[in-house]
Amino acid sequence: EKFALRFNKKYPRDFCPSARCVVFALDENRIIEFGANERKTHPKYPDYKYSTHAEIKLLLNLSKDEEKMKRVTDIVVLRGTSKLNDSFPCKICYAHLKDELTSIKMWYYFGSSWILEVL
Repeated sequence: EKFALRFNKKYPRDFCPSARCVVFALDENRIIEFGANERKTHPKYPDYKYSTHAEIKLLLNLSKDEEKMKRVTDIVVLRGTSKLNDSFPCKICYAHLKDELTSIKMWYYFGSSWILEVL
């Protein structure tokens, strides 16, 4: 939790603080990749008209290295800069994550606790 807040403060974006999102991919307990939301869109994911969500940016980054994609065991979704907000992905991101990262543990913050779901 503290790591994510430090990351969000170190790499500020022009998104409103509650919408700032970062997703980390882990190989057991080691961060191997991350994605953060950005203003530009990507042609591979035409569902997004105004920005690329952090979950999609993570998938794009992972797709550059097939071996890295295979090593992912967990992803952690975090939203918010000064405090953690509910972090469950939007329905489009969730569908893409389930399609491209099978049998991966997804951790997200909801309410006041962490939730674990296997994709």
